[in-house]
Amino acid sequence: MTRSRVSLLSALALLLPLTPLALGGQASAAAPGPAVGRAVPPAPAPLAVVNPGFEQGAAGWRFTAGTGVATNYPHGASRLAYLDAGPAMKVSQTVTAAGRGTYDISAWISTGGPNGRYCLL
Repeated sequence: MTRSRVSLLSALALLLPLTPLALGGQASAAAPGPAVGRAVPPAPAPLAVVNPGFEQGAAGWRFTAGTGVATNYPHGASRLAYLDAGPAMKVSQTVTAAGRGTYDISAWISTGGPNGRYCLL
């Protein structure tokens, strides 16, 4: 067996237990096959953000005065949320985690000029 084939097989042996994570399940160090006498808890569902790209306008979001949805210079689709200059401008949505775990949240934010400031809470 060639060295590259051995490396590939070693990599597959290391990555195989992680495959269910990539497919939305849980990884297990146990050998494949039915678990005898123990139930495996289901993986928590992914976080569900309603209308994440504002493509359905304001649906699912709360806007304070001086904020809204627009179509000028969006980042990746056809709409964006805007906040006028001034304090207390907020666009928000409550997202509830379905279970314990670590969640990554990201946003693409652009300021309209110098000294623009923003806060993610």
